[in-house]
Amino acid sequence: RRALPGGLYLGLAIILSAVLFSYPAISTVITSFTVTAANGSTSFGFDNYARLFQDTVFAGSLLNTFVYAVIYVTGTIVLGTLLALALYSRIPGHGAWRFVILLPSFLPVAFIGVVWATGLDPSVGWLQSILKNINPALNQAWLADPHAVMPLIAVISVIQGAGWPMAIIWTSLQDVPPE
Repeated sequence: RRALPGGLYLGLAIILSAVLFSYPAISTVITSFTVTAANGSTSFGFDNYARLFQDTVFAGSLLNTFVYAVIYVTGTIVLGTLLALALYSRIPGHGAWRFVILLPSFLPVAFIGVVWATGLDPSVGWLQSILKNINPALNQAWLADPHAVMPLIAVISVIQGAGWPMAIIWTSLQDVPPE
């Protein structure tokens, strides 16, 4: 008898979630096949998709999304694993390092964007002054360079997102017997 209210709540939550997620998804798909003319008449077909796949901007956006996804997924897993292994070896201050590495994962993306945009500002950026001291040729407008901005944003995202894989892998390493 006690399982009934829990099952009832769970069932209602599943039904409500299905309705709230399914309706917008189905509505979006139907709308994507609809073309409305200037006179208000609508037709149903693949015209929107035909135009979409002929658009060079869309092809570039698709490629950028694919490149970003590959860099982000691979980078966060590799960097997170390397950080977890480094912290597992009990480096001095490993608790503080875990906090510092995980902290960017909790910060809003907008805040991270402002920090990096300020740091990469060619005239007053904190990161630009470090790069300029390493090599004066590195003092450039990184965010204004169309060839550098996508990899740069992907790397910044990897740095922000590497904390979660690090935490998961580090926690898993705690269960590995020492022998």
